[in-house]
This record gives sequence, structure tokens and C-alpha cells, in this order.
Amino acid sequence: MSSPENTISDIELQAYIDNELDSIRHAEIEEIVNSSAELQLKVDELRRINNGLDTLFQPKLEEKVPERISHLVAPAIRSNRLAFAASILLAITIGMVSGWYGHSRMQLQVNQSPTAETLVKDAFAFHAIYTPEKKHPVEVNASQYTHLVNWLSKRLETQIRIPDLETSGFKLLGGRLLTSEERPAAQFMYENNNGQRITIFARNCGTEDSETAFSYASKNNINGFYWTDENLSFVILGDIKKNEISEIAHTVYEEMNR
Repeated sequence: MSSPENTISDIELQAYIDNELDSIRHAEIEEIVNSSAELQLKVDELRRINNGLDTLFQPKLEEKVPERISHLVAPAIRSNRLAFAASILLAITIGMVSGWYGHSRMQLQVNQSPTAETLVKDAFAFHAIYTPEKKHPVEVNASQYTHLVNWLSKRLETQIRIPDLETSGFKLLGGRLLTSEERPAAQFMYENNNGQRITIFARNCGTEDSETAFSYASKNNINGFYWTDENLSFVILGDIKKNEISEIAHTVYEEMNR
């Protein structure tokens, strides 16, 4: 006999999270979710991803539609912002506006190789997804420092050094294992007394990752620097001033080369 949680499809679970079900089915699923620790974790993760995607793509919803594709959207739909956004995404799917969307969706100030650009885009995406998280900002917290270092060093196949940024006003919260261009990657998160968070994204280098100089990248209010040192590439990001993140980036570089 199937357990109650097995009666909920992934599509229906997403509809529950988005409040798109009728009140009766919503209440039924809510009862099942509240009785299943596994489903609660799944719902938390889906909500975290939703929040990250909202942070990434909300500016796109506010942009004026280019005139050359405005004829694709019926006037009646334009009055509904969410329906309008869905129609644009549909047009993107069939390739009608791929050139416009591909050019503007991230709007990062990155002027390096395609590999470096992908590195930075991944770092911004994961920063947006996990920094707003209250309950699970990291996978392994700072109290398990030795385990965190050993685990990520093994997965990234190189010895990881986690910088101490307390002199810069930021305390380590912990880290998590991620991936970028099918390579293992790590994210370390820090927080100051004001609740501001910064992240350091580190990825194994490929032979094409030869850039070593500090380079600047930004998106919306997030400033960052990226560089490659020996066999690791780094991106440090934060919703703080450019000169402040620059100072912290140099501190990270020094910490990594002690």
C-alpha cells in the first residue's frame, strides 16, 4: 500500500508551494507534509530555490519588453504581469527571443573567457539562492570546521584553506558542496553583526583557467572579485561597497597563500 506522501506528485507539490491548489487539496497536502520529515525538507528546499530564482529574475519582470518582440504578446496578457512573464518564457523556449534573453538575463560586468564568465554566473546564482536562507544557509556549519575542511578538500581534490575574516568583521557560518561546469565546487558563507552575508565560491581549475589577476564583477547591488590561484578559482561576493569587498578579497588571497 502506498504511503500518503507517495500520492503527491512533484508537480502537485510545487503547486502546493505556489498556493495554486484548491483549498481542500491544499489542506490535505499540508497535513501530509506536516507529518513527514522527508517531505518537510523537500518543501523547504523547493521554497529556498524559489526564493533564489525570484532574486535572480525579478529584475527581468520589471524590464520593458523590447519592441521587436512585443507583437508576440497579446495586449490582454500584457496587463497581467505574471501571465506576461510566462508568455515571454514560452517565447524563449521556442527560440523566438533567445538572442535578447541570452544577452541580458544576468547582466554581469565580466570581460574574461567564457569559462570565467560561467564561473562568475554560477557564483552569483548560488549566492542569490543561499544567502537569504534562515534555517539552512550552509550544509556543514562552522562548529564542524575540521570535517568541513577535510570533506571539501577531498571532493575538490586539493587542500582547501578556509579564510578567517573576523578582522574584516565577518564570521564563518560554514560551507557546502556545489558544482560548476561538471566540476566540484564549494561555497563558504560569512556573516557580520549587521546580518550582512558574503560568500566565497571556489572551484577546481581546468587547463583553460589561466587568469590570475583580480577582476571585478557586479550584478544589481552585489559586488565581487574573482581570480585563479594555482589550482583553484575563486569568486567572492557581497552586498557591500566595491572597496570593502576588494579589501576582503585581498585578505582572502593572503590567507590562501600563508
